[in-house]
Amino acid sequence: MLWPRTGALPGITMALLREYAGSIEHRDADISLERAAGMAAAFATNASIGVRPPAAIDGIAFAAGHPVLGRLRERYLAIPGEAL
Repeated sequence: MLWPRTGALPGITMALLREYAGSIEHRDADISLERAAGMAAAFATNASIGVRPPAAIDGIAFAAGHPVLGRLRERYLAIPGEAL
């Protein structure tokens, strides 16, 4: 799994997934549109939606059913919540 190097602020959901990724190998990388076109899957994260696959990025279509997406969702949902 590749986390894109961008100027965007890192989010809480991304930080939690990095911490709880388990056996899912991950690293930061520069991702161009050309590189994205060769990838099997993509996903977006935020606190409201958790892990969600986009249908496309700049016209590059991605399958929503890639197995790693299911594993990421499972890991995200298994993260223990904090008491209020």
